[in-house]
Amino acid sequence: MKDVIKILPLLGLYILIVLLASTNAFQGDEEKYVLLAKNLSKGFYSSLTEINLWNGPGYPIILLPFVGLKMPLITAKLLNAVFLLLAMAYFYKALQLYISKRHALYFTYIMGLYPPMLAHLNLLITESFVFFLVCGFLFHFFKLHNNGGDKRIHFIMAACYLGYFLLTKIYYSYIFLATILLAALLYF
Repeated sequence: MKDVIKILPLLGLYILIVLLASTNAFQGDEEKYVLLAKNLSKGFYSSLTEINLWNGPGYPIILLPFVGLKMPLITAKLLNAVFLLLAMAYFYKALQLYISKRHALYFTYIMGLYPPMLAHLNLLITESFVFFLVCGFLFHFFKLHNNGGDKRIHFIMAACYLGYFLLTKIYYSYIFLATILLAALLYF
């Protein structure tokens, strides 16, 4: 945990970006995710007149407390900064399994300052959350295949991260299913 403190300055930058770049107007898919979260707060996901199954319920579930408690949406946007920092922490710990701590820290800062990730930090879209889920899955998957640690915990955590990722990005479920079927076919 002491190692993760070394990447804490990224959180300050992320918060600053969210606060400076956020607007009150919806941009891109923000309105759709907020509407789906509002629907969830009323007890349904998609209305019968406009069935929307292209977006999974993973991210609207994250937005649900903010929408349900009628909190300012800037608070939900600040959660993106936390998700991105947690992703960087997982990324840093995963790199440490294969390279030195010093090099892992360099690569973590390079990834943490990657402009395309920072560009979407102020929006209520899935990118920061999904990056967190992917980094969490990769760390636990790598730990599962490395020596040491409780393999059951890493298997369960990797499965949870992958499952929630597929719940968030539904269209990757088709790719995952095709990959599993291809792997089974090749196995037999």
